[in-house]
Amino acid sequence: MNDNHMSLACGVGLDELARQVFDSELAHDPEHEQRCPECRAALAHIHAVAKDLNRVATAPVAVPAGLLRRVMARLRTAPALLTVTVGSRGTTEVAESVVARVAREAALHVEGVAFASALPSCRPAEHSSGLRVRLVVSYGPSLHTLAALVRESVGRATAERTGVQIEHIDVSIDDLA
Repeated sequence: MNDNHMSLACGVGLDELARQVFDSELAHDPEHEQRCPECRAALAHIHAVAKDLNRVATAPVAVPAGLLRRVMARLRTAPALLTVTVGSRGTTEVAESVVARVAREAALHVEGVAFASALPSCRPAEHSSGLRVRLVVSYGPSLHTLAALVRESVGRATAERTGVQIEHIDVSIDDLA
């Protein structure tokens, strides 16, 4: 056995036999495989595994009864919308996922940010909305300055693109890239 694949005692690699079964490759030495008991046993085992995999892959999956109803009930109770008042003409509701996406994109546009995620946090009792932004940043720039730039960019972009005024933006720097 070497580092890349396992071989039978006869020297034939198991990966070579598996490719014959799964990828329909031709045997390198068909005569050897016909007379070698190890190759025949390994091929029989690989064929049995392939048959089991095919049976499992083609078996229908039963959807649990009531799953759709339970999923929809959870979605209906989730606080997923932020309401933006637009005066006497009505209101606009923006999904939290949209606010999070806009915030994430705005954070990624700040130089030095390698990865960003955003999660809205509403405080209904205080009638305020906020965001938690998590970052992976490049080594080098001042973390305090970078966090301030992210807060500014996220706040401006969410207000411009969604109309949602973010009252507090919590930034955590989780790692350096």
